[in-house]
Amino acid sequence: MILRGMSSWKLIINEGLTTTKRPRGGESHIADTLYHEARHAEQHFEIARMLAGRDTTAAPKQIAAEGGIPDWVAAQAKQRAIGAMDPEAAVATAYFEEQHGSGAAHRKEVMKNVKRWMPVHAKALERREKAWSDPAATDAERRQADAELQKLKEPVTKAYLDYRALLMESDAHAVGEKVGEAYDR
Repeated sequence: MILRGMSSWKLIINEGLTTTKRPRGGESHIADTLYHEARHAEQHFEIARMLAGRDTTAAPKQIAAEGGIPDWVAAQAKQRAIGAMDPEAAVATAYFEEQHGSGAAHRKEVMKNVKRWMPVHAKALERREKAWSDPAATDAERRQADAELQKLKEPVTKAYLDYRALLMESDAHAVGEKVGEAYDR
């Protein structure tokens, strides 16, 4: 779909998203996702601005290494450094702590669980859809597909809610969803 890389500072859009016919509402989903990912770039830029303000002697290369962004982005952030007393610094510090500091281990675990459970859930949904759409499927096969999906409900829901509760994800989803809703109007 859409990939981003803070180290490359690029959003890469799957060309198929722009050339294939989408169901109604598909465009708003693309807009939502683009703005969600762009918001993550903005969050990382705010982290870099905070790092530049925290240590005014830090070279862009040092800021880039600490923030996980390209040197040229760090140089831009250094020119727009935010001081410790700036209200934006508090938010940027919270982003930093979640991404690189005291909350990094928790975030890593949450993301590991999302990557573990979401593909398993998607495959179970496919099997259930196949069982219910196949006229040759038996009732036992349909019940098994339903039971498999039900068994995944708790860990998948927990993984997703933990992901949505991450500060940077919650913020990026809020931005993306507003854009998607506006696009549908």
